[in-house]
Amino acid sequence: MRPKKGTIEGSRQDALIEASARLFFERGFDRTTVRDIARAAGITSGSIFYHFATKEEILAAIIEIGMRRGMGDIERSLEGVTGARARLRMLILSHLRALHGPHGHYHHIWLREMRLLPAEKIAGFKLISRGYRNLWRGVVDEAIAEGLVKSDWRIFRRVAIGALNWTTFWVHGPGDEKIVQIADLLVATLLNEASPLPPEVSDE
Repeated sequence: MRPKKGTIEGSRQDALIEASARLFFERGFDRTTVRDIARAAGITSGSIFYHFATKEEILAAIIEIGMRRGMGDIERSLEGVTGARARLRMLILSHLRALHGPHGHYHHIWLREMRLLPAEKIAGFKLISRGYRNLWRGVVDEAIAEGLVKSDWRIFRRVAIGALNWTTFWVHGPGDEKIVQIADLLVATLLNEASPLPPEVSDE
């Protein structure tokens, strides 16, 4: 049994997950050792196995936390937002904030390292992803109904999310003002509108 949240052991598990997430983000999963994790978390190497049987289990926990936290934050951001364009903009902005915000390293790990997990674990994460896909479908369907989007929602979603996730390669450590600028630029581009001035980013 894993320790419950709120207990001393649970707090140590949280610290262990956060230390692992930082290391996996900075060094990569393969180049991070159990000893590295223990040192960063301030525990002994043997103590790690009280919480997780393998390093892959830690990776799976990081990915699940990132997915569920991101999904919850984005759902809450849409509450009370009305109008198809405003909802699409908020969905795009919230996705960018998840990628580039304080917990963005969890999402980077998810995008980069999930392929290292066994097929059955990845299949479980796809169930969570399906909820996010359905969220996108609802928002894009509203935009289609208002004539803002004229393509199939599946293609639009794939193009949009691909563009959003790719921002991790061309913008680094943006403040919220720049995140908002990028969101507005992407919304205008996806809807074939006149684009606002782009933020100052590298063209490489």
